Order: sequence, then C-alpha cells, then structure tokens
Amino acid sequence: MKDIFKSHLKKYLSDKTISDLVESFSKPRLHGLLRNENKISHEKLLKYFPSLIKHPLINNGYTYDPNLISPGKHWLFDAGCYYLQDLSAMLVASLLPIEKDDIVLDMCAAPGGKTVQTSLKLSKSGLILANDISKKRANILVSNIERMGLGNVIVANEDALNICKKYPNMFTKILLDAPCSGSGMFKKDDKMIEDWHINKVLSAAKLQKELIVAAYDALAPGGLLLYSTCSFSYEENEEVIFELKKERDIILVNIANHISFYRDDKLKEAIHLFPHLYEGDGHFICLIKKPGELKTSTIPKKKLSLLNHNESTFYKLEDQTGIYGINIPFDTKDLFILRYGVKLFDKQNKQVIPHHHLTHFLDASNSITLNDEELKIYLSGNVIKKDNIKDGFHIVSYDGINLGLIKASRGMLKNHYPKGLRR
Repeated sequence: MKDIFKSHLKKYLSDKTISDLVESFSKPRLHGLLRNENKISHEKLLKYFPSLIKHPLINNGYTYDPNLISPGKHWLFDAGCYYLQDLSAMLVASLLPIEKDDIVLDMCAAPGGKTVQTSLKLSKSGLILANDISKKRANILVSNIERMGLGNVIVANEDALNICKKYPNMFTKILLDAPCSGSGMFKKDDKMIEDWHINKVLSAAKLQKELIVAAYDALAPGGLLLYSTCSFSYEENEEVIFELKKERDIILVNIANHISFYRDDKLKEAIHLFPHLYEGDGHFICLIKKPGELKTSTIPKKKLSLLNHNESTFYKLEDQTGIYGINIPFDTKDLFILRYGVKLFDKQNKQVIPHHHLTHFLDASNSITLNDEELKIYLSGNVIKKDNIKDGFHIVSYDGINLGLIKASRGMLKNHYPKGLRR
C-alpha cells in the first residue's frame, strides 16, 4: 500500500483505524444480491439459493459467498429476479427515504444498482431520471433497466451539470454517487490501488464540489439529496459537504446509527462504511435536506397520448425505432435519451413486434408456461413444439417468471430469446 495513501488518511483517522482499514483490503469479500420483489418472493429465491443470508439493514438485500454459488450465471439473473451489487453500494440507496410519486434524479447512475433499488422502492409510481455522462456506461444502465423490467425510469446520456441547470428546484429526491478516486474499490480490484494518486483525489474533489452545488439547486424545497462516494479520502467526502454548507443553506440529516458505521466528529450526521467494520468494499454517505415545505412536484410534461396494453396504461412515445410507454409524461426536450420508460415494441422491416423489455415488465399471468424440458430448449435458443397455441407472439414463463418471447406458428414456437442470453 502506498505510504502517501495511508498518510493522507491521517487528516481524520487514527493510526489504528488506518491499519485496520488497509489490512481489510486483503481479506475475502462477500457479495451482495438485491431481490426484485416484482418478480420473485423471498421463499422462492431461497428455493434456488438456500445459502443466501438476509442482510440486516437492507430490505430485499442478501449476502452470499461467491465460492459457494454463482447467481450471475443462473437464468434467474437474466430474467431480472435480482441485481448483484457490492454491499456498501447497496446500502446507499436504501438510506434515501422514498415516497410514492417521488420525482428522482440519479445524476451518475450507471451501471444502475441505485436506480434499480430506488425504482423498486417507488413500486411502479413516480419517476426516475437516471443519467450517466458516459455513453458506454449509460447503455449498460439501459440493459439493466430492461433486464429488471422497470417502467418508471428515463435513461439520459448527458453532463449532469446541464440536467441540473435545466430543472431547477424540480426533484423531490436526488442521488449523487459522485465520480471519485475509487479507493473504496481497493478490496475489489488491486489495479485500483496501483492507479490511485493524490492528484486523482484533488481532481475528483473539485468536480464533486461543482456537482453537489448543482444537485442542491435542482432539489425541490423540502427535498432530500443523498451524496455518496466510494472513496476513503476526507477531501472527497467531509470537505465536499463543508463546501456546500458555505455555498448554500442546508440541513444535514442524521443517518440512524449502527455498530458497523464510522463517523467523523466534525460531521457526525454522515457515515463511512469501512470494510473492517461493515461487510462491503467501502463508501461515504451523507443525507442533506433543502429547507422548505415539500409540495407535489410540478413537472414539465410532454404531450403524449395514452396507450392501453395488457391491463397496463402508458403514456406513449413513438420514434423511428419503436414505441415506448411511461407512467408520467416527463418532458426531456433537448436531452439525449436512450430509454424512455418501457420499450414496448420494436419496429423492424415495417413490422411492429413486442420488445424484450415488455416481457420483463409484465407479470406472468398471461404467459405460456414452460415445463422443465421446454425451459432448457428455450434457454438454448431452439424451437419448441407445443400444440393448441394461437399463432402470433406470446410471452413464455417458468415457475411464474417471464423469460421472453416466442412466435407461434402451427404448433411450432419460434424462439425469440435474445441471442446474447442463450446457453
């Protein structure tokens, strides 16, 4: 471990705490799993993975030993039944209180764990504008939103500063998991240790101070801003909050105490997650409120027609590639949007066909149920023979969980399971 890393932590940590922290980087790590309650129950999940352990602090969260099970290689993962995430990162979104119909901004959202958790907490109400400045990472975010079957998320590929300027005093809740120097990933990836430099800390802190002020300005009066980093550096954490406190009138909200949290005396409301205290890679989390009374957000609305499909009602957006549906017609004019709610239908060769996102958004009540042998055939991408199925597109499911599409023709179910998922 670089001496400069250890010495720069002395700004707020004792020698003993630094030693314990550094030592924890080389110890085995447990992994995290967040259950999608829209798709699978606790009991059913444990039927497939009985070694999962319920997380004591995170609703729908579990820990597991990657040497015992590999949930990322199971078909349940591809079906969107859970999201795999570091246990520190998983705690972040769980600490942001979410109310029905909240309008949420996730400023630096990719790969999507915090967006997913927030969307599940909204229970198909409200709206999340999930943004990432990187096109590559934003597309990963889209794929995770699609896999998990979420319908109340708009994915943007923008500079977060521009979004905040466009929507002042707008969002009832904001997540800012800020770009950082990444020391909170030392336990996960040795390359992050080699890549770390104090100049990265100072550069990140400069951007973080810009982002948090912009985020606060986009927050509605009475709203809550959750600031977090996966960094152990005081410069990127407490000092960023102190800078915001100089610039704006803020209320620091105390995060309920737990034996696994570390707090600095100068900012007792916020918490650090250190791997030797909390099972996870490491995070800093601070909750901030804007003074005022939180009112129903008056959002900029796009003029869209209503679409009814399979007992669901959407506001419909149509472009050259497909048809999208969303529960709130949020106006995203001048933003580069990669996904507007649920992609309902694809347009291909002058045909309109159901999209894979739709199959994961809907429940299994109107699906064709596959047996064990048909499941294997479907996941491998092959044709299934099944009589008495009306010609056309259908959703297929197994054990009450939607898998994807088939197209029936004269007793033959042509496989439309995405080629990248076939096994």
